[in-house]
Amino acid sequence: MNLPKLAPLLLFINKISIYGMLVRKIFLNLIFLVVFLFLPGLTLAVSLDEKTDFYVNSTYDLQSRKQISAILKKTGQNAYFYLDNDWWRKLSSSEQVQKIDALDNLAKEFDEKIYPTLRKTFGTEWRPGIDNDERITILAVPMPEKVGGYFNPLDEYLLHTRVRLSTGEEVEILNSNEREMIYFNASKLSGSLEKGLIAQEFQHLISFYQKEKLWGVSEETWLNELRSEVAVTLCGYDEKLQGSNLEMRIKNFLDKPYDSLTEWKNTPNDYGVANLFGQYLVDHYGIALLADSLKSSEIGIKSLNSALKKLGFGRDFSRIFTDWTIASYVNDCSLGSEFCYRAENLKNFKLTPLANFIPFVGKTSFTVVNTTKDWAGNWYRFSGGHDVLKIEFFGGPEEEFQIPYIVTDIDGRNSLSSFSLDSSGRGTIYISDFGTKNTSLVIIPSVQQKTFGFSDNEPIYQFSWTASTIKSSEISDDSESPDLIPDGSLIRAKEDYRVYVASGKYRRWIQSPEIFNMYGHLKWENIIEVSKERLLKYQESFLVREKNDYKVYKIEAAPLDSNEHLTGQVKKRWLNMTSRDFEARGYKWDEIFIINQKERDYFPPGIEIL
Repeated sequence: MNLPKLAPLLLFINKISIYGMLVRKIFLNLIFLVVFLFLPGLTLAVSLDEKTDFYVNSTYDLQSRKQISAILKKTGQNAYFYLDNDWWRKLSSSEQVQKIDALDNLAKEFDEKIYPTLRKTFGTEWRPGIDNDERITILAVPMPEKVGGYFNPLDEYLLHTRVRLSTGEEVEILNSNEREMIYFNASKLSGSLEKGLIAQEFQHLISFYQKEKLWGVSEETWLNELRSEVAVTLCGYDEKLQGSNLEMRIKNFLDKPYDSLTEWKNTPNDYGVANLFGQYLVDHYGIALLADSLKSSEIGIKSLNSALKKLGFGRDFSRIFTDWTIASYVNDCSLGSEFCYRAENLKNFKLTPLANFIPFVGKTSFTVVNTTKDWAGNWYRFSGGHDVLKIEFFGGPEEEFQIPYIVTDIDGRNSLSSFSLDSSGRGTIYISDFGTKNTSLVIIPSVQQKTFGFSDNEPIYQFSWTASTIKSSEISDDSESPDLIPDGSLIRAKEDYRVYVASGKYRRWIQSPEIFNMYGHLKWENIIEVSKERLLKYQESFLVREKNDYKVYKIEAAPLDSNEHLTGQVKKRWLNMTSRDFEARGYKWDEIFIINQKERDYFPPGIEIL
């Protein structure tokens, strides 16, 4: 966790820890008024058992102290290890021996694993830094049980530095230890999570230098904490799930999966969401995404989008977040490579949506009103029922909702689609054969509106949905689904040779027998003949994506002759654009048809659509 937010600093406390709200409120958006002068060649002349006074944060000190005396008990290659002297003197001789052994092991682990691993990945801390010493300081001090440790950016500035608040008020820094330094709870020494705690806080120390010092910007709290959560995994401390930080974060996430990723109240649930989303990011886009976004003048979502583009990925943060909400429910690679976790310890992970049971008989209709915040997943499952399940979603004209949904059939197969919302934020879907052929529906709404400047108190958005059972004859002509022909069915109009695949309210033309034969489950005898009017209720789509490929292509056919036959070669054109550009141009996610690799490779590439 970090501490005070000095222009643009933040003081966070780490892991099951409590956020430094008090200091954060005081030191937001500070502008430094002095130029720091460093004395060349200055080093700390210290020896074992030497005592030094340190400022500590009284909020997180077990005795609410503001200053303590600590004793140096270990000097490693890259760090000094100090112990609170009062705490140390109260230990028995055997306890002291035990703690020294633990400290030796921790120093070795820091030098051989934590320090080189995190510096290689994320970059260096400020070295030699404000104290002109190449070693950092690690102080163990008693803290409340639920506090793991913290990093205080105030330590990176000289005492009595005067700063100006955004209000114009000047404040003097009175409690800097003037060194690169992290703190951890002395009670965790020799515990199962101590190494991970040090890794988390050291990442914060690196982040300070990479963002605040080099670029003069302050990272969004949620992303800073996400990197620290991933740092534990990166150092190998989550390989054994039992007793690990990852196991704890899975429990935190499942306790409240609908918690916002970007609003940071410093609760265990915040860390749970950040950890699971961080695991997914690294699974699919690599640790370079978090590293490159750190070494940048941009922060938060914008920094991730820039790094995604630099690394050559065709997805943006919005699309990835939506994919993650789907993966957290289905965790099924067969639905698409982006809809599962790849890490061994998360292969069996699944959350349980809020359940809504619909009676098997009688007419049912009920409405539920809920609230949410930006970048929070919400999962609702519907089961039971009969005939046709109708879901009406009501968001708002100003809110940017994304609402994928998953239908599971009687054989356990999942199919994915998404709501299309009108300008008022309304959308309707119809699921046929509900309770028989199709056994459940899960909808996953999330607001993806705000993209920067997140705090501990974000706006609340209201939404509602109405679930009802109806007969097929009750479906209105202007409904999202033009009729009850099952998704994946083959259709063609009377007296027309063209065969289409139907999905939702869209149809895709299968443009040759060769393509038809690439799919063993497609049978000519299963083609459903419909009226031309009924066919035209389906909007024609030319967008496709191979199941394991993130690239979306537009299939562009050659002109038709007088007999409406192709006169040239069909080509595929990659839509090389961000998700927001995709939507701004009027494309819909649910008009994308999933194709196999053979068909994708069948079409020669055309000019990219930028």
